[in-house]
Amino acid sequence: MGCKVDTLTLSVEQKELAEERIKQAGVEDKVTVHLMDYRNLPREFKKQFDAVVSLEMLEVNPYAHHWRMIQVNLNSGCRSKVHG
Repeated sequence: MGCKVDTLTLSVEQKELAEERIKQAGVEDKVTVHLMDYRNLPREFKKQFDAVVSLEMLEVNPYAHHWRMIQVNLNSGCRSKVHG
């Protein structure tokens, strides 16, 4: 696997389950689960990502706000995939 993954959740239970599965897969050095709201990303995340995948977020978040948050944190010329 040639990438480093940062993922976000608001759920303590989802974070714990994800971390358990990450450990089972042996990719703890490549995947980090953050317990945080995507609207409150730390400054050090700004323009740090080469790709963003967003799943099931548009049902609960306004599209314009969500897209703006992706653009702020995505490097120029990089890709994003948004799934409703």
